[in-house]
Amino acid sequence: MKPIKNKEPKHLKDGRSKYNIMKGFKNLKFKFKKQSSLIVADMELKSGDLELFVVEVKNKTFKLFGKRYLVNEKYLKYNRTIKMWVGKYHEDVSLPINQTIPACDIVDSLKEVNDPEVQDVVNNIDPSILQSLITTQIIQKVFAGEKMQDIFGFIKIMLILIAVGVAITSFIMISSVV
Repeated sequence: MKPIKNKEPKHLKDGRSKYNIMKGFKNLKFKFKKQSSLIVADMELKSGDLELFVVEVKNKTFKLFGKRYLVNEKYLKYNRTIKMWVGKYHEDVSLPINQTIPACDIVDSLKEVNDPEVQDVVNNIDPSILQSLITTQIIQKVFAGEKMQDIFGFIKIMLILIAVGVAITSFIMISSVV
């Protein structure tokens, strides 16, 4: 039997490997396609993991894993970081998933309720209010800690005074008995 050779990429003089160069050429084909025909498919797999795929849209569909998925512009969101449209899909469902959260409607409906517990929820939903709430709670805990330190200092002084009083009383009793 011949030993199995490890197929490592051959390195060029500048440190790059041929594999990386070929991978670059394969990715280069997307640069020549019309940007409008490419989207990012945010695919949730059967295992629950998420993967992102750059796919080419033809006739409002794209093919991935040998399955065909529909593209509806209504459910695409523009990602400003990667400058591409992104659609959310599940591996077993060919229709796009609506991922919009009606945050403004939720906050408005919660603000209308006058229950104090609901107002705590409203305060915890808004990030700016939550930050100020956490800051004030930390400040309150610091002040409470300072008050506790004062109380413990008072208790410490009282224990010392009681111990001195007991020591003096016991010395007087022992000296009077002898």
